Amino acid sequence: MTTVTENDRETWQAMALSAVRRVGRAPDDAQPVDVENLLATTTYDGLTVRPLYGPETEVPPPAPGMRTGGRPWRVRQRYLEPDPASLREDLAGGVTEVWLSGPAQDLLDEIDPGRVGVVLDGTGLERLLEVARRHGVPATALTGNLGADPLAERARTGRPGDLDRLVRLAAACVAGLPGLRAVTVDATAYHDAGGSHADVLACSIASGVEYLRLLTGAGLEVSDAFGQLEFRYAVGADLFDSIAVLRAARRLWARVARECGAPVVQRQHAVTSSAMMTVLSPSSNIMRTTVACTAAAIGGADAVTVTPFDALLPERGEPGRRLARNVHAVLREEAHLHRVADPAAGSWYVEQHTADLAGRAWAVFREIEGAGGMSAAVDSGLVAGRLAATRGRRAADLARRRPPIVGVSRYAEPGPVTLPDSGPGLFRGAEIFERLRARTAGARPAVLLVGLGRPAARTARVDFATDLFAVAGIETPVCDGRPEEVAAALTAAGTRVACLCGPDEAYADAERYARALTDAGAAGVWLAGRPAGPAGVTGYLFDGCDVVDVLERALKELDIP
Repeated sequence: MTTVTENDRETWQAMALSAVRRVGRAPDDAQPVDVENLLATTTYDGLTVRPLYGPETEVPPPAPGMRTGGRPWRVRQRYLEPDPASLREDLAGGVTEVWLSGPAQDLLDEIDPGRVGVVLDGTGLERLLEVARRHGVPATALTGNLGADPLAERARTGRPGDLDRLVRLAAACVAGLPGLRAVTVDATAYHDAGGSHADVLACSIASGVEYLRLLTGAGLEVSDAFGQLEFRYAVGADLFDSIAVLRAARRLWARVARECGAPVVQRQHAVTSSAMMTVLSPSSNIMRTTVACTAAAIGGADAVTVTPFDALLPERGEPGRRLARNVHAVLREEAHLHRVADPAAGSWYVEQHTADLAGRAWAVFREIEGAGGMSAAVDSGLVAGRLAATRGRRAADLARRRPPIVGVSRYAEPGPVTLPDSGPGLFRGAEIFERLRARTAGARPAVLLVGLGRPAARTARVDFATDLFAVAGIETPVCDGRPEEVAAALTAAGTRVACLCGPDEAYADAERYARALTDAGAAGVWLAGRPAGPAGVTGYLFDGCDVVDVLERALKELDIP
């Protein structure tokens, strides 16, 4: 292993500062030692992520409960519809557990529950037992989870969940169904609502603690109550964030177990994030879900569900499900990610991020407990308020393409879009841009890009404007010439909106061009660059601008409802 020495760090700082200065992100008086602060970022939880970590980072003991090396995660495929053909193909292609939601419970008649693990969404135990009897499978041989989670149901839909049913299911599992767990603490409900990582973790731990109180209050032993819980977390396209979430969750639950005197570990089901999926450029979802599955494997999830890349499309098919299965197969059988226990252990960055995230989540958990526990925090609006605050910040950042969504808010893929029903409680980042695209379907609107200055000098801003307007499906013909020639080009292009594109020094003539375009009937004259104040310019495009606001205004100027 290479150790970072002080000389190495000083060399890196000097080189990094030079790079930061080239892109205009460093003040003139910045010193090499300042560059780490200049490049540091702050998460939605208020945690600082530094650009460089070294041996000064304290490495804690391994996170408890990791899968042991050599034991692969379970391939858990979800079904929303009763599709026997897809089920058969999935089982033949490596799926080891089936997760049946809603009408898909009809697929119970198509499986042998003695060979396949079954995960339900809170109902269906009686039917599962009947299918087991038909196959001659003893109840004691059944494996899976019954999926009861009334708190997440209440948080997602606003409808009260059935806590009594949860107790009945848990008692039945303890009494005679040792391979089944009754409860899924579904943290994806809080992730999908736009919550921060610490909020999601805190809500899951608080829900788990409330269920422990409920079950032990109903007469279950502490160890039996712990044994009834499995936790479900979303994993996204940020590899290290997702790894840290799973590791921090395991660490937090171990702390709860120690307080209760129960030597248990957290069982985790990782699901690729619904919030990161896109309708536009759906093939990009293959990369997102691959990264997410990688994070789940490295983070130590016991079971993983990969969402098919075409899950949001009106026409879904076998290729999407096959690729979802093959992500697991490649990562297990070719990349061998299951053969190392906790491969992230010892990484200075991952260890620090895990510890920071766990500490912040524990503080939020204590806030929820101080409010009376998870039920009270949901009823009082405390949980909804925290989630809404972060969701608002996410929306503001996404509007500025921070982070960009490839194929949607950057490098937008052309083509029509049919928006799906996102369902209750899902904040899907791409949707704000896809709604803009849907408004231009069949209209072919255009913004005339007016090149100013030398062609080589204006290329970067022409490309930037082209990429930005393409997000809403707006075409961008390009012209140059004298003001009167540009005005004629506006009329010829059949548009009422133009955008001036050139280097800063070329904008000395911006006022003349803006006046000519306005006289020719332009309802909007934009300028690619930071606001500088030329008369007649109605708006500005620049890196970090509110792209959604720009496009909303441009569509209004184009008379697109």
